[in-house]
Amino acid sequence: MVKELITVGPQTSTQEAIGLMSDKNIGCLPVVSKNRLLGMLTEREIVNIVHLTQKFRQPE
Repeated sequence: MVKELITVGPQTSTQEAIGLMSDKNIGCLPVVSKNRLLGMLTEREIVNIVHLTQKFRQPE
């Protein structure tokens, strides 16, 4: 049985990646460009991105 490999590119937005991970019920996405693995986007990294975004939006 072959499963579809779900990947994103380096230009994929965080929101798009979150939606894809939610829709497909997966915890990480390979980041690929020109058939080359550049890295992995994980749930933990998304939490960090959201946290940092909120931190910079709040006035001190």
